[in-house]
Amino acid sequence: MTIVQTIYDLKNSRRVNIIQRPDQSYGFEEESLSDDSLEMCWFTVGKYSTSRCDTKERALAEALSRVSWLADVQ
Repeated sequence: MTIVQTIYDLKNSRRVNIIQRPDQSYGFEEESLSDDSLEMCWFTVGKYSTSRCDTKERALAEALSRVSWLADVQ
């Protein structure tokens, strides 16, 4: 899996990764940054990894339709 685009929210505390899989399909995943000083890591919040699209543009369009804050930064 390869991340082909990352989009951050205005606070840089959430992000959407547009991914390309080895089979050349695309998808996306929403992640949130833990603010716990002992963790400081990204964790999956949206559970969208099963989304399958044939182009990067379609994966982005699907992400825009499912992730509420994404339209505010696009």
